[in-house]
Amino acid sequence: MIEQFGFNKIFIVQSIPETERQTGYEIESVIKILAINNDVSVELIDVNSAEGFLSALEKIAQAPTTTFPYIHIESHGDKIGLYAANGDLIQWERLKIALLLINKRCKNNLFISVAACYGAHLIKIIRPWEPCPLNSYIGPEKEESPFDLEVSYTEFFRTLINEHSLTLALKKLPRGFAFINYRGYFEMLINNHKENPSIRDEVHTRTRAALKLIDSTRNVSDEEIDQFEKTLFEEMRTVYFSIANHH
Repeated sequence: MIEQFGFNKIFIVQSIPETERQTGYEIESVIKILAINNDVSVELIDVNSAEGFLSALEKIAQAPTTTFPYIHIESHGDKIGLYAANGDLIQWERLKIALLLINKRCKNNLFISVAACYGAHLIKIIRPWEPCPLNSYIGPEKEESPFDLEVSYTEFFRTLINEHSLTLALKKLPRGFAFINYRGYFEMLINNHKENPSIRDEVHTRTRAALKLIDSTRNVSDEEIDQFEKTLFEEMRTVYFSIANHH
């Protein structure tokens, strides 16, 4: 068991065309013995399609309650989502429900790493007014070669498993990889919400609608808006952290 995250099994979900190097298999072959020696098991799930990919996540969600999963994804990707071996597009949003179920089951201990170009765009599934579907994740912010991803993540896992240290493991990844933790990300979003169009618009819409319901006959002052936004942020916090706080 890697206590820092509370995971005891690494699931490698691989969806790569047969004509290409099966990098998920290669990583599994390197870390499997290391993992066993540290009371962590490794399972490779090879899938061909979007349906197969989502079924793999459902399988992980149905694992025994004694299994605390870490999910590592090996596939191609872009800013829109992941691509299965057969070319199916799996938009980032389609992953959210399955990941949310897994995160609930493992009590907000779900850690994910993505070995796909633009894997950092998984961040698009996180919204501050919804329960967070994961604890933390790692992914590249730009295009990366399969070889570089394989080398980087092999060293990452080797260090994480042997040293039981995320801090040391992250140092094995090159620049251009994003590491996001659910708690820090929420604070960043709220503190900078006016600079994020989607969040700014959501806050503005909710605030105006709520204040109009209270009294639609008068204009709302800026002070009232500021005060209500603070209340709204606290309500968002309650929902966003609901999985983490429900232990």
